[in-house]
Amino acid sequence: MKQFSFIFLFALLIALVGCSKDDAITPTPTTDAQAIEEMLTSVDSVSEFSESDEATISDPEEMDWEKYGFNKTTTPVKVFKWGRRVNSVDRNVNVTRFGDSLAVALLTKVFHGNLVIAVSYEDTAHRADTIIHKPFHERVQRKVIFTRIANTDNPRRNWKPIAISLVVGGALPDSVNQFTIEKLEVFAPRDTYTVTEPLNTWLRLGAHRDHVPVVHHGDSMVVRLTVVSDDDSAEAVAFRWVGDRGHDRARMRLVSSTPVSGGIERVYERTFRAHLPFGRFIGRYNVVLDVHSWGSLHDDAQAVSNRLWGFPYDVRR
Repeated sequence: MKQFSFIFLFALLIALVGCSKDDAITPTPTTDAQAIEEMLTSVDSVSEFSESDEATISDPEEMDWEKYGFNKTTTPVKVFKWGRRVNSVDRNVNVTRFGDSLAVALLTKVFHGNLVIAVSYEDTAHRADTIIHKPFHERVQRKVIFTRIANTDNPRRNWKPIAISLVVGGALPDSVNQFTIEKLEVFAPRDTYTVTEPLNTWLRLGAHRDHVPVVHHGDSMVVRLTVVSDDDSAEAVAFRWVGDRGHDRARMRLVSSTPVSGGIERVYERTFRAHLPFGRFIGRYNVVLDVHSWGSLHDDAQAVSNRLWGFPYDVRR
């Protein structure tokens, strides 16, 4: 088992890997920070993960939730479908240099939108009769480590990404979030990963130790998430990934609930198969574990309470 609560920030000066797109992008950045910021959206090994988390988080339509056994008759509303509609995204990049050879870019996105919930106020209803729109603001962050590979006049040719962190997000302000995510475990065919600090967990790009998990089309992976909350009602935990229909979503199964200091520890689990769209031979995606409090969906007056962690993985034919 690999435990990643802290690892190799400075040791990553080795293992220079990755491939970049055409350098003939205008205008040419004039500073290292500008070059690194540009590479976050132009280098395949980084940009595809970033594009995946945006696409995975926003729902094209509401999801049928009741058929997964996720209804409860004692709550203010009975939920039939729900989805997150992202209207706009603010992006910011902060680059921190460590000497002349290493830089860490913190990519922050703030999603603005609405949680759309199809409900009924009647416990005996068989279809939704009311649509609730709850505004939300969600901050999502990821770090990327760059290392210097040259000293040319073009800063964009001087840096290469060598590792990325997990994705971590939460509703704003943080005070609305009524629970914490304690641990994420990923059981891939050839490796097991345990994460407790997502922004301080580094996965190398390329075929090196502690690398981004690489699975083949059709391989199965098990993902397990541990949440601690003082709420008596279990959370709504959605599992987001790329499936046969593109970006897909399903409910995670609650496998245990244990009283602990500070509340109740709940463990959720999901098994899924890695997928590549027809005609593609490699894909870079994120599994996103998207957790809402019970009241976010079932109480029409409660603010959106949400945390999410995202784990990158490569799929090959």
